[in-house]
Amino acid sequence: MRKEPTRYEEDYTPYERWVNLHSFASRLYGINLISCYKLAIKALRRALEDNESEDNMTKRCRIRAAAQWMIYSAGVLFTLMYSRPTENDRQELQSWRFTGRDVFSVNRWNYWKERFVYHSTAIGSEAIAAASSMNRIDRSQPTQGMGALLYSNY
Repeated sequence: MRKEPTRYEEDYTPYERWVNLHSFASRLYGINLISCYKLAIKALRRALEDNESEDNMTKRCRIRAAAQWMIYSAGVLFTLMYSRPTENDRQELQSWRFTGRDVFSVNRWNYWKERFVYHSTAIGSEAIAAASSMNRIDRSQPTQGMGALLYSNY
């Protein structure tokens, strides 16, 4: 897979290609043609949890790419939330500071939804569509204050 664009790109084409790649993969995953949930979780965590300093274009690109996963495969990801990782996946998940027994938790799902809403002003329709898709899947369960829960129970 092509490496994520950086702030050193000469134009916007690599950013659009990165978003399109995630859009394509998320559609295939959403209809169960491929299994790539680790790519989805990595994209979501990188966009919505990383606090590393980055330029605005890279941050926007990451959020738009992550939004594709919730727009096109939120239902599959929601179901995955209640799954146990395979032994092969467990080691890689642990390298992501995975500490729970599930692939990811309701707390993380709610945090991601909250972050899409937060970024909707800057990102626009894709972030709104991602949060709306998540609401449709989880039946708009209210999110709780997630600040203290960010690094616990997931």
